[in-house]
Amino acid sequence: MDSFLNRTVRLAFGFAMLTLLLMGAVSDRWMDISDESGRWARQTNEVLTNIQNLLLAIENVESSSREFVLTGRESDLDLYHTNVLNVERDQEAIGKLTADNPIQQSRMPALKSLADENIRDTEAIISLRRTEGLAAAVASIQSRRYRQTADQMQALVGKMQDEELRLRTLRRAETDRDQGRTRVVLIVGTLLGMLISGVAGWYALRDSARRSEAERHLVEKVKELNRSNEELVRLSHAAQKMTQHITHSAEHDALTGLPNRLLLNDRVGQAVAFAERHQNQVAVLSLDLDGFKHINNSLGHPIGDRLLQSVARRLVDCVRATDTVSREGGDEFAVLLSEIKQPEDAATKSGRLLQAVARACSIDQHDLHITASIGISIYPDDGLDAETLIRNADTALNQAKEDGRQGYQFFRPAMNRLAVERQSIEEHLRRALERQELALHYQPIISLRTGTIAAVEALIRWTHPIRGSVSPAQFIPVAEDCGLILPIGAWVLREACMQARAWADAGLPKMTMAVNVSAMQFEQESFLDDLFTVLGETGLDPGSLELELTERALMKRADLAASILSTLRGKGIRVAVDDFGTGYSSLSYLRKFPLDALKIDQSFVSQITTIPDETVIITAIISMSRSLNLQVIAEGVETEDQLDFLKAHQCDEAQGYYFSRPVPPQEFVRLLEARSWLPDSGCDSDPFSLD
Repeated sequence: MDSFLNRTVRLAFGFAMLTLLLMGAVSDRWMDISDESGRWARQTNEVLTNIQNLLLAIENVESSSREFVLTGRESDLDLYHTNVLNVERDQEAIGKLTADNPIQQSRMPALKSLADENIRDTEAIISLRRTEGLAAAVASIQSRRYRQTADQMQALVGKMQDEELRLRTLRRAETDRDQGRTRVVLIVGTLLGMLISGVAGWYALRDSARRSEAERHLVEKVKELNRSNEELVRLSHAAQKMTQHITHSAEHDALTGLPNRLLLNDRVGQAVAFAERHQNQVAVLSLDLDGFKHINNSLGHPIGDRLLQSVARRLVDCVRATDTVSREGGDEFAVLLSEIKQPEDAATKSGRLLQAVARACSIDQHDLHITASIGISIYPDDGLDAETLIRNADTALNQAKEDGRQGYQFFRPAMNRLAVERQSIEEHLRRALERQELALHYQPIISLRTGTIAAVEALIRWTHPIRGSVSPAQFIPVAEDCGLILPIGAWVLREACMQARAWADAGLPKMTMAVNVSAMQFEQESFLDDLFTVLGETGLDPGSLELELTERALMKRADLAASILSTLRGKGIRVAVDDFGTGYSSLSYLRKFPLDALKIDQSFVSQITTIPDETVIITAIISMSRSLNLQVIAEGVETEDQLDFLKAHQCDEAQGYYFSRPVPPQEFVRLLEARSWLPDSGCDSDPFSLD
């Protein structure tokens, strides 16, 4: 019996030692897996970071080459050559990082080919500019080939990530199988060891003091096995979380947690494939916040970031779980409606999104109000792939913003033609000042009491050497969007003041020179200093100048505007609200601001004899202005009936084609020779003829 018990004890002890050795081997294997996962995560992150640097360097190559295209100066190519060297440097860094990764290394020739192709295209544009001139180079740039190459590179990066994800999935599956088998062996070994040791110990140590010691030792061994098993599980979970974090960071916006452009492209592609099989439609909405830049600059980036996070939550709350809300960067978002029955569904959803964004947002005791504009493209009518749908939604967004903001606009093919036209106007407008293609024409403003010219408005005109006369309605919005309105506005102010002083020196009748000031000019910190400098240099009496501002320009920063207007009034400069009735039109701001006159927008005047409601509006404006001691000036008077109505309702002044079109300065002098501008004044000659 003792011999049997001894053999049993030795067998149990040997089995337990075998189990512990197996446990140690498994622990070493999991430590190796954890180290390998960590190295893979770090290496993948470095590769993706360097590829993004490469994409940025390629974009800089394109941007720096366009400066040479616009100017033709060889010195402007210095920055371009520096950016080309940066592309080569980033390619070399990526090659070193991927040397030990066959999957990533297999993608390097394609990545290098795309980068080299982009540089070759840029060199071709530069050569084209040198040999065939600006127009040919611009036409080639407008082919958007740069963007296609950048998108191809983004697609290549996506393929690399997909292959890494597939490999990681296979490794995880193999690891899970190994872990399962190991757990079975450990559990069975532990149970058998406990059973054999327990039976042998019971027989060998029964009624012995050593029994309790053996039991305690056995329990400690079992606990040690359990702790080792739990540590293996913990390491496995940590490696899995690290991998998930890297994947999530590559596909999501860090600030809002929303999908980024890369993930949006993938989901749009999936939605298009699903819609094609099931004969459904897909909508892509491009959304841009109106006025966010002002909030961000005035209140600080932390509040701006929290506002973006609030907007992101509101957008997500408005869509279904199957839809996608993405942040494109800055204050731009995109929404994928993965399945709609008709375009009207996208319009309805856009209305809800606009309402959600427009709700007041309270951040750090600031009640912030912001609006949005939305552009919509529909699959399959507006594109058959993600790239085209997103690009066309962006184009529609630009149109929505031009149409007045806080609205939505569906994409139309004509918008692409308009976008090309707009870019062409911007490029030519940048040279218009230095080429002296801009000029001022002057339109008289007639006193309806005396029939004489009370003031004159300076209006800008652009005569392009090829296009001919370009309408202000075409180029002024472009100038405002790209910032050219600042130098153009400064030129207009100086030119108008110089002309007014010249007329005064020539002994012509005293009159007020009215000059339009854009909202962007008015917002400049140096606005007052620049204005007073112009008055000082031209010698114009401040009392002879009237600045015309829109309601939007005044209300954008109301407190600051009130202070500026007080300073202007203190110097004797008159201030008029231009296009009154098309903006805020609020009595509260009229009382708050020191103003001299209101100009009734021509859209109301043109409807005087056809739409009764318009006459009510004009009558109300005139009555309100009189109660506030403001002059009323009617714009766009074209008929005698309109003039009779305005005179009957005691409008102070009027201007329009009925009196005269805007004319060059030399012709305006001839207009001043007319004794009266009213048809019942007894004038001997026709004052409306320039012959």
